[in-house]
Amino acid sequence: MEDTIEKNDVGTGNVPEGMDVVGIKFRGSNKVYHFLTDEIGLRPGDAVVALTEKGIDIGHVTYTTQKVENPAGLKKLLRRATALDLIRFHENMALENVARVEAQKLADSMNLQMQFVVACYNLDRSKVTLYFMAEKRIDFREFVRELSKKLHIKVELWQIGQRDETRLFGGIGPCNKVFCCATFLNSKESVTIKDAKCQRLDINPQKITGMCGKLMCCLKYEVDTYKEALQDFPEDGETVLYSGQECKVQSVNPFARTVTVTGPEVSIVTVKIEEISRNYHGEWIPAIGSYEKMSEQKAERARISFENAELAKTRKKKKKDKPSVRPPHHGQPGDQPSQGQFQHQSHEVLDEQEHHNHPPTEQDQPESPF
Repeated sequence: MEDTIEKNDVGTGNVPEGMDVVGIKFRGSNKVYHFLTDEIGLRPGDAVVALTEKGIDIGHVTYTTQKVENPAGLKKLLRRATALDLIRFHENMALENVARVEAQKLADSMNLQMQFVVACYNLDRSKVTLYFMAEKRIDFREFVRELSKKLHIKVELWQIGQRDETRLFGGIGPCNKVFCCATFLNSKESVTIKDAKCQRLDINPQKITGMCGKLMCCLKYEVDTYKEALQDFPEDGETVLYSGQECKVQSVNPFARTVTVTGPEVSIVTVKIEEISRNYHGEWIPAIGSYEKMSEQKAERARISFENAELAKTRKKKKKDKPSVRPPHHGQPGDQPSQGQFQHQSHEVLDEQEHHNHPPTEQDQPESPF
């Protein structure tokens, strides 16, 4: 068994003659890694053994004879997976369930708020990687030492989020297809509520939220198309000029190229974007072709707003750091003045300040000896 797990030489350099570049996917990841191979007859779906950063592992061929820009740093596949490799792979899957259960028991005994999702053994059983979820960061150094002694193997822990959990387990979405994150999505691009508003979607949490409790990844697919289509369109609530009258924008339809407006002398009407003018520094310009100018104006407003906010913060900080003058306390040591005493003393201080700040009157002037 051990002879089938030995490490072969890892080749680097340009793609030599007679070798192909293949794309390999490993369990728990949608990312495709490129390797060199001299195996003849590899097809998509075939199991292969490769040396990765986490050790020796089994992957499956995604595509073959793929051209890459920089083949110089590619590693060579160790071999096609044999029957012994596949047997050990299935044995490891049984051990992974045991490792996950033992890790959860140990975490509960040590009062660590950790929920273990899945465990993954390397093919040569040199290391086990456990993925867990937690509400906050946890110091698990002592936990790793105890678990390593218990399992007699090197242990590596990775904290994941709700999206990662859904990606690892998979499932069926509301579109009746397998989750995008579990099939082809490689990057973890953030999705915001602005993406849904840009596409004029109904902001209903039940419709735009995925199984992971976060916004659905597919909301990001058409955002760039909508942004490009909405470049010359006014925003909702913006004041525009239509038929010589100032109107408010109610809604827009970028694909029908229409704008719905209303005004004091205009009922709700839907017109073409070509009939609308926008306000640019007090001058009405056609909406078509106004994207660059309006972007500059919007950026200028954002800059002014940011500067005003920073100025307000500076003033607030100076006011907070300014030392407050506390009125003197005339009493016995250790006595606390009452609220009335503070008020009475503060009035005296104010009267004294007013007396020093105002110029002396004729009554205050000393009598002249002449």
